[in-house]
Amino acid sequence: MPFRHVFHPRPSNLFQSYFIGHQFADLIISDSLHTITDVGKTLSDLFYGRSHQKSYFLGCSLGGRQGIKAAEMFPEDFDGILAGSPALDFNNLQSWRASFFPITGPNTSSDFISKSTWATLIHDEILHQCDGIDGVIDGIIEDPNICNFHPEALLCAANTSTNCLTSAQVEMVRRVFGPLYGENGNLIYPAMQPGSEIKAAEKLYAGAPFSYSEVIK
Repeated sequence: MPFRHVFHPRPSNLFQSYFIGHQFADLIISDSLHTITDVGKTLSDLFYGRSHQKSYFLGCSLGGRQGIKAAEMFPEDFDGILAGSPALDFNNLQSWRASFFPITGPNTSSDFISKSTWATLIHDEILHQCDGIDGVIDGIIEDPNICNFHPEALLCAANTSTNCLTSAQVEMVRRVFGPLYGENGNLIYPAMQPGSEIKAAEKLYAGAPFSYSEVIK
């Protein structure tokens, strides 16, 4: 449930109450992780009958963002913080997520790339090109940032239309794995990493607008 302050101001105090209410909300949000950390440490000490020796934070996505904020605001709370995929720069993150539908087009388009094609043909070629970069063929791309994937390797040859991509689809894949820039040429968000396509195809490449970007239906 979104935060709502509970007092009812007179009209002349409306702006002041709104400001104070949001200050209170910010205080709750910023202090909540610190508070539950203190409570958690106390409960742990009571349960085990001895004081804790170390305290670590582990979180991903929103939890990763909490970890980053904890390091900024309460650096003494944890002995170590593992912040995985922190959802920072949230506005541009949503713009980036919304940018894929204009690239893929609707799932009724003749050039639309199906989820199964992403998960098999394209994913297999990405592994073929990048799996061995770390010197081990194990189905894992150790560092996707150094995977310079070339989708043109999947371009259909003459008189071939199966297990390959059309020129329009090759360009689509290339754009999917490219960074998002604004009209002024400034970077909005970094590129999608090769190797993520199996999960990304379930929503980001599904041929429909990203749900967070639909303001009016």
